[in-house]
Amino acid sequence: MDETLNHPKLGKLEYLESPEQIHCWHGELEGSELGFDIILETSKLDEADADFIAKIIQNWKSYEAKAIEDIREKLTSEPELFGLSKEDADSLSKLKDLPFNCPQFTFYENKEWAIVFLENDLGIGEPFGISVNYDGEVLTGVYDLADAEEIDW
Repeated sequence: MDETLNHPKLGKLEYLESPEQIHCWHGELEGSELGFDIILETSKLDEADADFIAKIIQNWKSYEAKAIEDIREKLTSEPELFGLSKEDADSLSKLKDLPFNCPQFTFYENKEWAIVFLENDLGIGEPFGISVNYDGEVLTGVYDLADAEEIDW
């Protein structure tokens, strides 16, 4: 199913070749090289919450900032998540700008979504990054993706 469509709320979406049970669309974020992905277990794009996704992508910079603040909070409350000592995590959390870059927005069914920071200057999460996951506006977890496995498409 190779196709590109112009969604009234999400703009131009390109259907990506993906594993059998997964359907993925890629869209562009204004001012970002990476854009966003919608990953569903059905080929029916209407299973995605277009209004919710549109709200996030229109304000993506503020959501990126929120995710970085959520990482900052996790640095101090759960430094072991990042493989850091309490002292190192406390020092990092006090930096004005945490060094997490290249945010990739990924949306799933309902209002589940994540921002994966693909790069950082700390060597955390390499090579896949740090994922900050949400259900709507509620943080559901921060994950170090270092042990994730690449999927062959």
